[in-house]
This record gives sequence, structure tokens and C-alpha cells, in this order.
Amino acid sequence: MSDFWGDFTPKVIQTPSAILNEIADELSTITNKFVYVEVKQFKENIYDEFGFVIAGYKFSFSFTIKSKYMDNYSFNAFSIHHDIISYPVTIKIDSVIENSIIEEIRSFYNPNGEGELIVESEDEFKNLIKIILQSNKLREIINMLYSISKEYENNF
Repeated sequence: MSDFWGDFTPKVIQTPSAILNEIADELSTITNKFVYVEVKQFKENIYDEFGFVIAGYKFSFSFTIKSKYMDNYSFNAFSIHHDIISYPVTIKIDSVIENSIIEEIRSFYNPNGEGELIVESEDEFKNLIKIILQSNKLREIINMLYSISKEYENNF
């Protein structure tokens, strides 16, 4: 065998989407599956003024909150976007949540992108996600979905 790869051994890394899936599992457990998160991959492209694709993220994921008895409602809390190398990650937050935590997230704003936040490392990513998840507005939304689901279960 040749020695082109040297002593390289592939390893599994914790990707941003894996972190989001772990967080999703936690919410499902906390709420006894009355409120849950769907982490879904989607394709997002950036278009020029003529409608041609000029750039696109290779990996984009939405973080959507849903509830057990409300199939027709979902809340898109935020989305993340990155290339084949996980960091930096671009994050786009729902405006209601964003406005409620504006001071805490100010240092993450991308100076070249409208409303985009940029994190350069896994630690920064986890810190920013924690700020979003612990925001009063997001907790209000989760509490409302939880309450409606509990009501529905008790009445029907």
C-alpha cells in the first residue's frame, strides 16, 4: 500500500445539525412530546437581479417548533447555513425572537449581511443557540403550544 494519506484516520465530528438534533430531543423530553422540534435540511440559493443562482450554502437547516395536536401550525425559530466545513455558520433568527435578544446577540452580526449572525466555532455556536433558546419570546411560544396541546388532550 502507498503512503499518500500518512497516518490519517477519519473521525466523526459533531456537526451543527447534530447539535440541533440533540437540542430537539431535549425539548421533546422536557415537554413530554407535547412540543417538539423538526430539524430539516433545505436548499437555499442566492440569486442575482436576473434570477440566476450566484451562490448557495451547501448545508441549510431549519429549526421548526411544532406541537402534538396542532399539525397545521409550526414556528420557524431560526435556520443555520454553512459550507462543507462546518464553521463559520450563518444563523438567521425569526424577527420576534431576534428583537427580544438584540443586545445579547449584537456581537454576532455579520456586517455584510442583513440580519445574519455569524459564529466561527462550535463554542460560539452553542453559546448563541443557548441565548436563542433561553429567550423569553421563544419560551412564550413553547409555553403557548404546550398549553394548547395539554388543553386539547384534556378536552378531546
